Amino acid sequence: MARTRLICKAAVLLGAAALLTGAGCSAPSGAEKNEGAGASAAAAAGNGTAAESGASAEMQTPGDGKVRPLSIDVVLKTNSSEYWGYVQVGCLAYAKEHPEVSISVKGASAETAMEEQENIVRTDLMEDRFDAYVIAPLNPAEIAELLKMTDRPVIALDTPIDSDQVAAFCGTDNHQASGAGAREAVKMARERGWKELRAINIAGVEGDRVSELRAQGYRESIEAEGGTFLAEETVYAESSPKTAAAAMRDIIQRHPEGIALIVCNNDDMATAALAECLKVPAYRETVVLGFDGIGSACERLLQNSNYENYVTVAQNPYEMGYMAVEAAVNALNGRAIRQSSNIVDGRPFIDSGYNVITRKNAYGRMEMLQKFWE
Repeated sequence: MARTRLICKAAVLLGAAALLTGAGCSAPSGAEKNEGAGASAAAAAGNGTAAESGASAEMQTPGDGKVRPLSIDVVLKTNSSEYWGYVQVGCLAYAKEHPEVSISVKGASAETAMEEQENIVRTDLMEDRFDAYVIAPLNPAEIAELLKMTDRPVIALDTPIDSDQVAAFCGTDNHQASGAGAREAVKMARERGWKELRAINIAGVEGDRVSELRAQGYRESIEAEGGTFLAEETVYAESSPKTAAAAMRDIIQRHPEGIALIVCNNDDMATAALAECLKVPAYRETVVLGFDGIGSACERLLQNSNYENYVTVAQNPYEMGYMAVEAAVNALNGRAIRQSSNIVDGRPFIDSGYNVITRKNAYGRMEMLQKFWE
């Protein structure tokens, strides 16, 4: 099975990255290409631990005449999910290709573990042993306060941080991407015979900026296409598949007649919601929209006929990790930061791109993932 090979190779690469070995990884050739890397990489990395890569030396150490590698600290939202595992592999791939750079990658145990992540960032800033930071904040406001402790450059990853220390934001245009996914989902719902296009959002963590941007994109596109977005029925599932499944069961109880569209903050929650829909005849034609385009979701699209009514918006997490570290190095070296034409919160935006995935094009996504590990 393709997925089994991906899991095994992911484990090998993440275990070997600290030793500067593992699968070969090349620089991304474009924002819409080379979307990600492998399945279940985060599980191989382990919760709350740091993966490190890098050797050689290029930066002069003041006072002793010796040289050392540039040291980049990467703090992810979590390293306990498949998606964030892809980001980690992208970060480590940059260091593998650039031995003058040393990378440390860490993450909280869950996307709700805000205080845990803040403690990681605080500790790293106080140790003052890194030249630059790449941070995917769970609580941007608190991380911005912590960044007052440093004068080193910072790249915000996945979610913007409003701080003078932030040199750029690297991530997905979540509003635009979710809107594109919603338009495809509405089209699919019409094709499956739905006349009343009502949608309910199973969102991520309440107050999270990324979750809010995705919900905004979903709502605007669904309403523009003539549907009804039931905003008052939004459920916050804390990015947890178990909580999303429970939320879906509640929706089914409230609406036994069926709902045309269930739009979710990520694939893990969306696949859990779809599993509940398939148990109820009135929901077997419900279109479920996920986000991230992770390998396990694409595999189900290809191998399970029940996923004919599933759509996902594929981010490019491998590129996101790679490009964020590249931006941190460029900021340290005084070089221009690669960016799109957009500005986010007054700072350069490095757009890692997205694709809308259905059963029709899921094979291409999986094929790309497989090639990455070969």
